[in-house]
Amino acid sequence: MGFQTELDVRLTADGLWQHLDDLIWEGSDGDVVIVPKGRTTDFASVPRLLQWLLPSADARVVRAAAVHDELCRLRNEWYAIQQAPYAPIGTLTNNERWLLERVAEATPEPPFSSLDADRIFRKIMADEGAGLWMQHVGYAGVRVGAWFNPARR
Repeated sequence: MGFQTELDVRLTADGLWQHLDDLIWEGSDGDVVIVPKGRTTDFASVPRLLQWLLPSADARVVRAAAVHDELCRLRNEWYAIQQAPYAPIGTLTNNERWLLERVAEATPEPPFSSLDADRIFRKIMADEGAGLWMQHVGYAGVRVGAWFNPARR
């Protein structure tokens, strides 16, 4: 259980962190999340004003944030595919819309819901040694963030 690999990242020119190797986390209930080599993360996207509540560079947060970013990325990509056939009238031909509908139908929903992703974030922070205060603040932050993202509502 826990992390099966170490976090190995480098800073990219656009200010994100790129995974140099797969990051693998296994939950106590058998859930497995793999953040593939090459993916990017911004770790915890905490507004600067609130960093005193949840420091985004804290070792107890960074691996949890990398896994959470991957789960959110999967949900965002799936949502974009589901919404593509509903582009405004005139931007797609009927054939393009039909093809996008077939792609959307064939694309499975990610195995983790937005709520699952947020709970996993909190669980990993607990496993990494974050105190209850940090866990609750982090969890509350990602839940509030979900309100502003249609893919995560």
